[in-house]
Amino acid sequence: MRKNSRRSWVAGALFISLFFLWGGCFNTFGLFFTLLVKEFGASHFAVSLLTTIVLVLSGVIGPVAGSLLVRIGAKYVMGVGAAVSGPALVGISYSSNFTYLFIWYAVLGAGLGASTWLTASIVVTNWFRERPGTALGFITVGMVLGGTLTALLAAYVIQLDGWRIAYRVLAAPVLLVVLPIIFFFVETAPEGLSLRPSSTVARDDSLAGC
Repeated sequence: MRKNSRRSWVAGALFISLFFLWGGCFNTFGLFFTLLVKEFGASHFAVSLLTTIVLVLSGVIGPVAGSLLVRIGAKYVMGVGAAVSGPALVGISYSSNFTYLFIWYAVLGAGLGASTWLTASIVVTNWFRERPGTALGFITVGMVLGGTLTALLAAYVIQLDGWRIAYRVLAAPVLLVVLPIIFFFVETAPEGLSLRPSSTVARDDSLAGC
């Protein structure tokens, strides 16, 4: 019962983390696209590169972060990623030219690569070895639902106070909610599960009934 309770907390923490990190930090980009084009006098192509750099860097950082889970633990890898992503949104909101905007989006991509889908999927499959598909589906819902609901919030703030304030509002839950949740509830794997650098999860027969 204790282990079941613990893994439920881990799944819930990952759901909330992906809700605000990928859902809020990336899936809301469409709301800002036209506003960024107008603000910086950039082409549609240039602004589209912002999402490209996020996807490329998150894809590059993801495997590196995944390998670090074994060495230093998920709470530190994902925690650092979240700690980078939140300030990146604040940096975006203060960008005075397109170069700074691009740099901050690159930082955001690195942070999301360390704290979202790949690392979260490794953690959740470590904890839910019997039904990993169900658990992965659950945290994926967090990403999708986060993009929907945070988009509504961001749209409201944009109308009320502008796009720069909207970015800061999206950063707030990352720093105030996601970071504490990761550090208090996220662990790479249940105690006793053997992990090796050469393999993300090395199955332990003694835990076959987890």
